[in-house]
Amino acid sequence: MKKLKHQKGLTSNGASLRGALATKQSGNLGWIASSALPPRNDAPILRLSFLTIFILSVFVFCGFSLPQRQKPFILFCPLPINQDTISSATNMFKAGDKIYYMIYTPKGFQDDCIRIQLIKQDDKVPIGGYTVMYTQDVDVPLNATTYSNDITIPGKGIYIMQVAEMNNFRKALMYGSFRVEDPTESGFLH
Repeated sequence: MKKLKHQKGLTSNGASLRGALATKQSGNLGWIASSALPPRNDAPILRLSFLTIFILSVFVFCGFSLPQRQKPFILFCPLPINQDTISSATNMFKAGDKIYYMIYTPKGFQDDCIRIQLIKQDDKVPIGGYTVMYTQDVDVPLNATTYSNDITIPGKGIYIMQVAEMNNFRKALMYGSFRVEDPTESGFLH
């Protein structure tokens, strides 16, 4: 022990001396400690993690690459709707102006008659406040995908249009909403 104390690079700290003695006597203490443990086999864990990552990536890839299901919608426009004016679609209109709308369903209408309802939502009532303003039953060709028409709304407010087929008119096919503002009031966007 006295011999080790005077060797170069050793301190008088007891822990350092014990470590130095153990290393000097056994050669490599780290090798002895690691050889006492059974060898570690990470192969099953790695295979499982690679399999999990592969399965997740397949689900993500398939989920984003599958064609998205088209949903029916109602398009509102201040001009008659055609290929040139479809980009001017909006949901803000002036009171008294014609509002052109197009109803589109990708699967086609399953009945030859549809019901169109226009409902006004009252701004002053926080709950409820809905009034049916207009209801029309329209004959459409069976399996047609679109129907177009126009409507004029004289008063300002928030309006909701819902469309249902007559064979199941309790369940709406689609909803669309728009706002009609008084152009004389400040804050109108047009």
